[in-house]
Amino acid sequence: MTPQVTYPDHLYLYTGGVDSYHYAATRPQQWPPNTVGRYRNTDPVLISYLIRLAVEKSGEEYLSFPQRALFDKLGIRTMRIETDPFGNFLGQGYEVGCGRDWARLAADSRSLLLGQRCRSVSGPKRLLSHGGRRRPNHDDHTLA
Repeated sequence: MTPQVTYPDHLYLYTGGVDSYHYAATRPQQWPPNTVGRYRNTDPVLISYLIRLAVEKSGEEYLSFPQRALFDKLGIRTMRIETDPFGNFLGQGYEVGCGRDWARLAADSRSLLLGQRCRSVSGPKRLLSHGGRRRPNHDDHTLA
């Protein structure tokens, strides 16, 4: 089942009841390379799909992988990442957890970002760190 052209990918992935990884991997290219810059939710879904393939190829159990590989190491006990009906993690905004665990995750992420991902921006002592997910802008941005 493919959505109508007017039904955006980022909604269909969460509400269509589909195998989100298969759906994302089979979408045709929307625009020629280097012509339009636009957030497309299928991109991070493909990264999640690659993680699943790597976890399963290594012989590890996929559905407990985030808890073992990340949350246990941070002392997080209540965080859950929702899945589609096919057991694929929808880690692009479908996570739930108690406030304490969100704070623990934010503190560890902030120290990681500040320690490893800051870069200078014009001017003395100005730092820009980029982390987290931007909300999709539904306008097309031509790269001219």
